[in-house]
Parts: sequence; structure tokens; C-alpha cells
Amino acid sequence: MCIKDFEVFVGLNTYFLSPPVLHEYLFGKSFDFQSSNNVIDINFLQKIRNCQSAEQLENILRHNPIWLDILIRLTVSSYESLGRLLLLLDEKYKEKRITNKALNEKIRLCLGKGKQLPKDSQGIKNNFEKCKALISFLVSKAFFMNLSEFLRQAVSDSSDLWRYLLEEITLRFEQPMEGFKILLSASKNREEPIIRYLQELYKLVSRGEQKAFEGYGYENVLLEYFSAHGIMAEGTSSEKEKTPEDLCRNWDIYIPNKFQPRIVIECMYNVTTSSGQTNKCKAILECLPRLNKKGIRVFVLMDGAGWIARKSDAKKLIEEEKICVFTFNKSNLKTITELILTES
Repeated sequence: MCIKDFEVFVGLNTYFLSPPVLHEYLFGKSFDFQSSNNVIDINFLQKIRNCQSAEQLENILRHNPIWLDILIRLTVSSYESLGRLLLLLDEKYKEKRITNKALNEKIRLCLGKGKQLPKDSQGIKNNFEKCKALISFLVSKAFFMNLSEFLRQAVSDSSDLWRYLLEEITLRFEQPMEGFKILLSASKNREEPIIRYLQELYKLVSRGEQKAFEGYGYENVLLEYFSAHGIMAEGTSSEKEKTPEDLCRNWDIYIPNKFQPRIVIECMYNVTTSSGQTNKCKAILECLPRLNKKGIRVFVLMDGAGWIARKSDAKKLIEEEKICVFTFNKSNLKTITELILTES
């Protein structure tokens, strides 16, 4: 059953289930993830806890990117905050205000051939390899509670704004580290429960679950469900893959395959709201005429509480006659599967 009414959509919404929990909901068993979450072990705990200097920690993090990721997520909580700091340093670098040679060199390496440092989570992810020295450097300074003081001395700026920015850096980067260090210190006599706590926290905080489960996303859940119910389907393994011109854009899933599709599916599971939802809705609607001429049907897996809060965008797709909207709700997914099999 394609959803054609917003209130019906709300009733079939799964709100905020993560891909691993959705897997268990649909298949009745936990997915056997090869979880990088397992790196939070006694070795991680002891190595980080026993560091005596920022330089020692920096060296460890530079050679253990997943440990660096863990520290960022369990303290700073998001790469967006880190990106804002890099954006600030980028401006100071361009203004030639950075007087510390080590910091200047790490920024230069992170820049590479680019015009600016990465300023958001995606940018940091895309440039992680060349920027890990700079990021490890900054995180290590924050861990030892001297990032703001270091920047005070490393940047030539006596303005009131810079002084307040340094205070904000203390609040956002150093104080969360202080709490984490207290937890590490308390773990000396109770390592196992602390490790379990950190593992769960890492899974839950700031999309940490997606990172911990190595990119297992909503489209992966849907592809596995289709496979289990006899539907041939193909996913898009990379955004850079060449898309046939008559398909208008990259889609998340193609039935039965990318080059001779009868159905294209876009997976849009949004727990929160964003302007990207409006942009994606617009892009899908603009592609409809071209796909209709080719006899290709458009299905949209639209789920998550973010769409309930974004009612106007959701209704554009729900009420479009040529689009079949569905959710991960068991009953709805069952009828959609039957519909696809009937049309095959």
C-alpha cells in the first residue's frame, strides 16, 4: 500500500529507530555487526589513562584514528563543533596571525591543495587522512586542559572577541574532557563496567552508532529485506558512480538493477529536520517527468520523526500521484513488497 494520506503516514512512522534496531525489528534477531565499537577495551582505557603529556597522546591518536574518533564523540560530541574550531583557525591562518610553527605546519598539511580547512563533519571525514595530525594535535591539547591557553599564545590577536572565543573553547572542548578524565581515573578499580558504559555511550552519541557499525545504513536494511523476500535489487555503492542520464540523478536502490530499472527508490529516514529535506523533495519531483516517460516508477521510503515535523515537505511526496511513499512499519513494508513482486 502506497501511503497517500499524511495522518496514515504518521500512524505508520517508526520515529527514531536506528538501522541496527530496525534490523532486529524486521528480522527478529540482532545483526551480526563487525563493530569497531569493540576497540573500546582495556587497551584503549589504559593507554589513554596513562598518557603523561599532550605530545604522547597526540602520537597515539595519530596512529589510531578510531581512538581519535571515540575521544571526539565522547567529549566534543560532534564533528560539527570541531569543524567550527577549524573554520576559526583557517581565518587566523589566512590573516597570518598564527605564530606557532608546529600549528602552522599542521594547518598547511591539512589544507593541502585546498583553499580552506574542512568546516563541517563531511569535510572532516573527506579530508581525515591529511588532517588527522592537526585534529590529533588539537584534541590532545584539549585533553590536557591547555588548548585555550596554547591558542592564546599561538595566535597574535588581542581583541575582546578573541578573548571570549578562547573562553568558549574552554567550555566546549576542555571542560568535557575534564569529565571524561574523571571517568578514566575512576576506571582503575572497575574497568569492565566503565568499558561497557563507554561502549554504549559511543553507540548512542552524535550518530556514533552509525560509525560504530561501519556504515550500515537504512538502505542496507531495505536491501536485505528485499533480498530475504525474493526481490532483486541493487544499491548505489558510491555517490561518484556514473548514473545513466535518463535516471536524472543517483538513487539509493534500483529494482532489478541500475541500468535496466523498473523501480528506483530513495531512502529518506530523518530523525531530525533539515533544509536538505526540502531540497531532496524538490529534486525527486523534478525527476518525475523524465522517469515517467521511461516507464520507471519512483518509490520513496520516507520515515522518521523528522518528516512528521516537516509536514509540508512530507505532503508534497505523499500526495504526488506518481510517487509511492512507504515506511519501515512491518505491515506497510509487507504490502509494498507484495506490490513490487506483483509488478515484476
